[in-house]
Amino acid sequence: MDFNLLYDVFERTKAEGHQTRWNMFKPRVSQVRGELIENVNNWSQVTYESLGREINTDHRKYLGIYLHGLTYYNYERNEPPLAVLVVTEETRRPGDGFYEQAEELGIYDPAVETEDEAFERLSHEVFQFY
Repeated sequence: MDFNLLYDVFERTKAEGHQTRWNMFKPRVSQVRGELIENVNNWSQVTYESLGREINTDHRKYLGIYLHGLTYYNYERNEPPLAVLVVTEETRRPGDGFYEQAEELGIYDPAVETEDEAFERLSHEVFQFY
């Protein structure tokens, strides 16, 4: 992982008002990235709950911060967003925060495609890339 870029992502995340510390952010984002790449290799998704268990956090707020940071990291490296693989148990789709950030980054435009279409497209991109 490019830790200089990750630190820039950390600063951006803090500037947006997310409360986190570098000594927690760095290893957790790295761990989340590794877990999600493993899921790509297995051609599978993961629920927020099971990913939280894997990285030893049961607080959805912190998991969201780590996924948010990872999506910025992927974006800055011109990689598809690994966070698209993290889904809710009920819908088997990412949560609203993912789509909001994807729209902000310009990788999803609700005027052009539905959330389901974006999910299918971005998932395909992730599986092809990794």
